[in-house]
Amino acid sequence: MITEPWYWTQQAVNALVVSSFYCLFATAFVLVLGVTNRINLAFGAIATWAGYSAIATADVLLTTTFLSHGAILALVAVAVAGMGIGFGLLFGRGLLGRLVGEPVAAMFVATLGLALALEEAIRVVAASRDMWLEPLWSEPLLILPFGARDVRISAVQALVTVAGFATSVAVWAALARTRYGRAWRAVSQDPGMARLLGIDPVRVVAVACVLSCLASAQAGAGFAAYYGNIAPYNGFTMGLKALFISIVGGTRSMRGALVGGIGIGLFETLWSAAMPMALRDAATFAVLIAALVLFAPGKADIDTRERG
Repeated sequence: MITEPWYWTQQAVNALVVSSFYCLFATAFVLVLGVTNRINLAFGAIATWAGYSAIATADVLLTTTFLSHGAILALVAVAVAGMGIGFGLLFGRGLLGRLVGEPVAAMFVATLGLALALEEAIRVVAASRDMWLEPLWSEPLLILPFGARDVRISAVQALVTVAGFATSVAVWAALARTRYGRAWRAVSQDPGMARLLGIDPVRVVAVACVLSCLASAQAGAGFAAYYGNIAPYNGFTMGLKALFISIVGGTRSMRGALVGGIGIGLFETLWSAAMPMALRDAATFAVLIAALVLFAPGKADIDTRERG
C-alpha cells in the first residue's frame, strides 16, 4: 500500500469532489423528506437523465459550433437546470402534490415506479451503453507540490466541486434565513398549524420539489463531467446512499446532510485507495446501516411524525 503523503493528500482532494455529489443528493432528500415526511426515490433517475443530457448537449455543441469550452459548459448548465426545473414542476404540482396526504407507502411505490420507468427509458434510448464525454477543461491545476509529485485537480473538477458545495450551502442558508425557509420549517413541523397561519403547504412543497430536482440534476451533470461518462444506473446507487445519509443526519437537518455527504465521500475515496474496489459499495452500505441502527435521529423524527 502506498504511504507517501502526496498520495493521501491527492485522495483527500478527490474525496472532496465525490462528497460534493453526495451533499447535493442529501440536500435534495432533506428538502422533500423534511417537509413531506415522504421518500422520493426518483432523484437518482433524475441525476442519470441530467448526466446523459449534459453529455449529449456538450457533444452536439462541440460538433456543430466553435464555442469555447467555457461557453459550452455554461450552456450545458442551462440545459441541465431546465431539466431539473421541469422534473421539479412535475413532482411538485403532479405526483408529490397529489400524494402528500396519502400513506407513506403510496409515495414510496409511486416514486420507485417512476424511477424505474425513467431509468429504463434512458437505458433503451442509450441502447444500454455508457455515454462518454470529450474532455473539457481537463488541464490539471497545481494545488500542492510534493517534491517530484504534485497534488492536482482539473479545472472542470474544481468547478463541479465548488458549484456542488455552493449549492448545498446556499440551500442551507436559504432554509435558515429566508422567508421561505421559515415557511418550510413551519410546514415540516406542523402543516395544519402552518395553514392556519396563512402558509400554503402545497406551494412550500412545490418549491422544495423544484429545488431538490435542481440539486439532483446538478449532481448528475457534475458526476458525468468528473468521470467523463455516465451509465443508466449510476444515479440510483448514489441516490440510495444519500437517502441513508439524510435519515442518519436528520430528515430536517441540512447540516447533518452536508456532514454525512462529506463523510461518505471521504470514506469511499479512501477505501478505493487502500482496499478492494469491488467491496466499496458493500462497505459503504454497511457503514450507513450501522449508523442508521446506532444513531439515526432522522429515523426517530419520521417515526414521531407518523404517530402524530
